[in-house]
Amino acid sequence: MGEIVCPKPNTFGHRVSEGPSSLRSWIERLRIHTASAFIARTVRAMRHRREVWQLADYDERALHDIGLVRGDVLGALSEPLHCDPSVILAERAEKRVRRPMRRP
Repeated sequence: MGEIVCPKPNTFGHRVSEGPSSLRSWIERLRIHTASAFIARTVRAMRHRREVWQLADYDERALHDIGLVRGDVLGALSEPLHCDPSVILAERAEKRVRRPMRRP
């Protein structure tokens, strides 16, 4: 009887058989995973974009209370559709909070 050879584990812990067809299959799965992740991030960014649009209706005082100015909101909304504007706003608000306040 012949010896049973187990396939080698790859870097992700999955067992793959050797050969060009398994490599093509792995690459195809990687492409599908990458495309799915991109679509999921884009959908999340679009949902957050709708929420940020609501901030555009706030007055200057309300925006100041949450650490933003109108230019921050409009700038975040001008980013490409796949970029999450809420992340951009959070970064800008955090920078503004960390900046020492000026006294007149």
